[in-house]
Amino acid sequence: MIEDERVVLEVDFEADDPAFAGTMTMTWSLQAAAGRTCVSFVAENVPPGIDTEAHEAGLHSTLEHLAASVERGREAFA
Repeated sequence: MIEDERVVLEVDFEADDPAFAGTMTMTWSLQAAAGRTCVSFVAENVPPGIDTEAHEAGLHSTLEHLAASVERGREAFA
């Protein structure tokens, strides 16, 4: 478990259409929660051309992949 950690990433989107270009900042926070680690994140400066629903679906998928990876790691040590 990782307590009170934060990861900040800047993601550059390059596109011919300025609505899809720019630098998005992702801040991931991890906190201890009842024997587990709670992961939360904030996306700032998302380019306006990126559809909100598609962006949320992508972030949800990322969290699912992270959870699956952690569970596989736990099984390896069990």
